[in-house]
Formats: sequence, structure tokens, C-alpha cells
Amino acid sequence: MSESIATLVLQHLRAACDPAPAAQGLQADTPLATLGIHSLRLIELVYELEVRFDIQVDEEHLARLQSVGDVQRMFAAALMARERDPEVLARESEGFEP
Repeated sequence: MSESIATLVLQHLRAACDPAPAAQGLQADTPLATLGIHSLRLIELVYELEVRFDIQVDEEHLARLQSVGDVQRMFAAALMARERDPEVLARESEGFEP
């Protein structure tokens, strides 16, 4: 998993934690249920991360997210899928002259 993705997701979740002291020990195996983030807030956080990374994740996976690592892996997989998508590569390279 890209370290920057994992780190940014972790930072984003840490900032959203309630209470803030719970954020200090946040690790990949930390259960989301212990963070004090309700389901609507989790959806908002996922949207904010989608905007940040300019990707879309499969929303069907949201209900299965159990840990911080699950969120990190979901975004890493979505970013890798985007990078393999030929249409995305073509769009991003438009106007690029080597």
C-alpha cells in the first residue's frame, strides 16, 4: 500500500476522532467503532478522501469497513484501479508532450 495513502487516510481519521485522545493510539488495526465516528460522519470522511485523492470508492464496501486499515486498503485499491484504467490514463495524458 502506498505509504502516502495510508498516512493521509490515518491523518484524516485521526482529525475526525471523538474524543481526540483516542486519536493518539490510532493504528491500522484500530476498530472504527472505537473512534466515536457515526455512520454519517464516516460517509462524509470517505467523500472528503475521495475528493482529496480524486478517486471514487465502491460504496458497497462502506458497510463492511471495520478498522482503520480497512479504510486505508479501500483507498489504496481504488487508487491502484484508477491508475490501471486506460481511460483515466488517456485523460490524464491529454496534451502531454514528452
